[in-house]
Amino acid sequence: MLRCLLLLSLLIGGRDAGLRIVSPEDRRTFYRTGGREQVGHKIHLHVEGEILRKKPRAFRGLDGGDWLEFANRTVPIVIDAKSPHWTQVSRHLDGAREFCLHGLVRIPKEDERRRAHLYVDTIQRAPGTWK
Repeated sequence: MLRCLLLLSLLIGGRDAGLRIVSPEDRRTFYRTGGREQVGHKIHLHVEGEILRKKPRAFRGLDGGDWLEFANRTVPIVIDAKSPHWTQVSRHLDGAREFCLHGLVRIPKEDERRRAHLYVDTIQRAPGTWK
């Protein structure tokens, strides 16, 4: 019964944030495996602010959209360049030590190395991480 209520609450309550990868140990495991265990799954990942303060690689995706790719250890981070979440956060990059990213891990067709990437849906400053 409790399981049914949990599933129902997820369906009614909106988007599923997915697996939480926020502790240092969980992040080490995620990066050590190159994120491949999470391909096809939504995750909630914390990243250091310096990752998003670096200059991203801008590119046009196969969908015709403008994207930003940030180098991030073994799992690149991909953000829609026109995302309202990115627009808001990019104004305050210097003010936070860490960010929460929610998105889908997938292997893009255009990546010749077949690496897993995190395609970000939402992004925000991690709680309690103001400098």
